[in-house]
Amino acid sequence: TVTTIGSIVARTLVGLVADRLDKRRMAAVLFVAQAAAILLYLVVHDTVPIYLAALLFGFTVGNVYLVQSLLVGELFGLVSFATVYGMIALTGQIGSGLSLVAVGALVDAHGYTAPFLFLAVLDVVAAAAVLFARAPAPETRRRPERAAVIGSRG
Repeated sequence: TVTTIGSIVARTLVGLVADRLDKRRMAAVLFVAQAAAILLYLVVHDTVPIYLAALLFGFTVGNVYLVQSLLVGELFGLVSFATVYGMIALTGQIGSGLSLVAVGALVDAHGYTAPFLFLAVLDVVAAAAVLFARAPAPETRRRPERAAVIGSRG
């Protein structure tokens, strides 16, 4: 519940200012904050700190998806948005499904520390990757097809 509340509050607040912020930096901050929340789960054991970790994790979860779509639009344009975002969503869903099995196997074999550290490292790698993301060169962007105009002759 606390994670969900954090997600709703953060998405609302970030949605108000997202268009004025650098999307790559915002995504990187979210990934690093998510890594911190994951690491907090490993080191805190009392009720209030666990709730705070869940709140921080909630702040990041919803906004990662929000910023992801904004980045795709900014980097690839609206003409390519559906294709690029569709591929990202597909690979994300496959990764989400497979990660449940992988993390579960790691927990069974090593306890919670190894998989949580692994997930935190992945968040930091994602932060670095998004900071280096650049729009493709103009000549490689998909160009919109010329729209037919009803009643035109040419």
